[in-house]
Amino acid sequence: MNKIKIAFVLLIIFGVKTCFCDAAISGVPQARLVRLTSGINVGWLNSERFKLNRSAAEGDAQLIKATGCRHVRLYLNVDGMRDAAAREKPDVQKLPELDAAIEIVLKQDMAVIVDPFHYGKNDLLKFPGPDDPEAEVMVKFWTALAAHLATFDPERVFLEVANEPALVNPLDWYAVEIRILKAMRVSAPKHTFIAGYNMRTETDWNGIKALVRFPEIEDKNIVYNFHYYNPMTLTHQGAPWVDLVIAGLRDVPYPADPAVLNPLIARTVDPQAKRLLEVYRDEGWDRKKIDAELTVVSEWAKKRGVLVTCNEFGVFGGTAPLTTRVNWTRDVREALEKLGIGWTVWDGSFGFLCQQNGRSVVDEPIAKALGLQAPRPVSLAGQWQFRLDSKAEGVASEWFKTSLPESIELPGSTEQRGFGVKATQPTIGKLTRVISYEGPAWYQREITVPAAWKGKRVELFFERCHWETTTWVDGQKIGMQNSLCVPHIHDLGMLSPGKHRLTICVDNTYKINIGRWVHALTEDTQGNWNGIIGRIELRATDPVWIRSVQVYQDKLLVKVGNCTGKSVEAIIQGSTFTIADGCAEVTVPFADEQALWDEFSPKMREINVKLEAGNYSDTKIVPYGLRQLGIKDKQFVLNGRPVMMRGAVDECVYPLTGYPPMDKVAWRRVLNICKSYGFNFMRFHSWCPPEAAFEAADELGFFFQAELPLWTMDNKH
Repeated sequence: MNKIKIAFVLLIIFGVKTCFCDAAISGVPQARLVRLTSGINVGWLNSERFKLNRSAAEGDAQLIKATGCRHVRLYLNVDGMRDAAAREKPDVQKLPELDAAIEIVLKQDMAVIVDPFHYGKNDLLKFPGPDDPEAEVMVKFWTALAAHLATFDPERVFLEVANEPALVNPLDWYAVEIRILKAMRVSAPKHTFIAGYNMRTETDWNGIKALVRFPEIEDKNIVYNFHYYNPMTLTHQGAPWVDLVIAGLRDVPYPADPAVLNPLIARTVDPQAKRLLEVYRDEGWDRKKIDAELTVVSEWAKKRGVLVTCNEFGVFGGTAPLTTRVNWTRDVREALEKLGIGWTVWDGSFGFLCQQNGRSVVDEPIAKALGLQAPRPVSLAGQWQFRLDSKAEGVASEWFKTSLPESIELPGSTEQRGFGVKATQPTIGKLTRVISYEGPAWYQREITVPAAWKGKRVELFFERCHWETTTWVDGQKIGMQNSLCVPHIHDLGMLSPGKHRLTICVDNTYKINIGRWVHALTEDTQGNWNGIIGRIELRATDPVWIRSVQVYQDKLLVKVGNCTGKSVEAIIQGSTFTIADGCAEVTVPFADEQALWDEFSPKMREINVKLEAGNYSDTKIVPYGLRQLGIKDKQFVLNGRPVMMRGAVDECVYPLTGYPPMDKVAWRRVLNICKSYGFNFMRFHSWCPPEAAFEAADELGFFFQAELPLWTMDNKH
């Protein structure tokens, strides 16, 4: 039987057993747990104005998604969100701001944890005990807020009770929180809730000790949450808002190496600071110490049959050495993943998003420490210079060395933007194209290679083109691509940081005999449009990088690129390989014996494939599902069970744009319509849909038959 890789996104924490496997016991749907495995906090609405900067939030969300994160924890300023006349409920005039923030995240196919935060100008959200009148105010507030949020998809929107309560007796807070949870459940019966831990027990500020005192409750659709900043001497060194002694610390290393710490202790004058450093050294903070602390949480979760996440962690980046931040962040993240505990890194200078010249950028070392993909692609969507070339004279006239005179928006097609020959009369037998064009068209813009990409290999990514693309950078020809099925990827080499002029010639002239009826370009369906649609990006990798990964039940087939000019030794998932200059395909040991994918239960997982080759590294998060498809007695069998393909034919008829949708939301809509009629299968007649379609199919349990663009009708192919 064939073991076929299919793409989607669900959970396998890098091939190890996890607490999340106990989802059936906890009552939290397994599909939701994947969403909680990696994320970042964002404070888009953490101001008293409670006003969303939509443009900045959209940019952040795209950036976060590009790294491979699966969720965002949206923390809210409760003071700014409350109704001024009735503190026990949200201000209905402010709720559209919250809704817009949630939709921005959902549009990127990430989940959202909605968290009423405890900071505010008037500090209104002081955490009450069970006898405090404020407790009832909180109950009513969350009752109203949960009712509003219940309209959002429960598979992707999670409701957290509160952030970092710190009552002297944790049981006092838990008594109030249980009341809130019960009230929320009435308002939002289907959503998963995040129950917050108390930060201390008496004078002991070890929140883990307080977490394990949480009483058992009947509601099983709950995930328990804690934060991890141990030890504060390390993680908050130099932070201006903490204890003055810790705020004065600098250069505290991790791990706690005595050879480094002893000289630091010797030159430290303040006796309290000296004592903190001595305790840190003597406690021997390293990966084993972190493992031991987090194992306490894991064992408690297993014993209780509940699920836990770590919704905050990180090292303050304002003063801590970068190596300290990277090492501690990596060790905590790996320990959490090994134990099956989802995580959300804190934002700002703790996480991987930082501000540079007024915009958010990825802190690459921290992103890599978190196992995320970095550096992020640079989107080239927007306005391009443009010129039609109906006489095909652009190459001979060296248009790639001159500035093009017109302007066009990409992604899109020439006819969509009004360039070409206008129809003078209706076409008989098919839809009439208002504007058509066949021939070369030139696109040009200035690009900026970030300074952080120095020494990186840069590539240009066009998700879908019609038909042939040729690329020039600063007047020098790079190469040509001509697929109708897969992205055009142009290797720009080690492009220097700074500004460059990028020129593209897209030529949809009919050059290869694939048949005029083929639905990839026939005028009877989408038409032979000229343009670039989908993602248009600059991407960067190290000179040794992962090109692709195929997942099978017993192995990984990994293609590795190498542009160093020599062979290199690379470690992939713990196995060592020699990678020749150019490209190599290696077989990496792998085993997955968990449940297989089928249409009724599309069990999907994800693996983080890591490569290290000296100073070079790469990581690729690969969604996959495994199935066994075969034939028995002239019938298809899936995982040993007969399966009937019940389908429709898609001939690429999308008249509003003239080309197929490129986003997953649109394809989920298409496939859900098919499923509503009982279909489980679609044939793509002589064309191949984009990646988003395959992702949507994997999520929904749908079969595809994608075809090559070939239909000549003359029997010569």
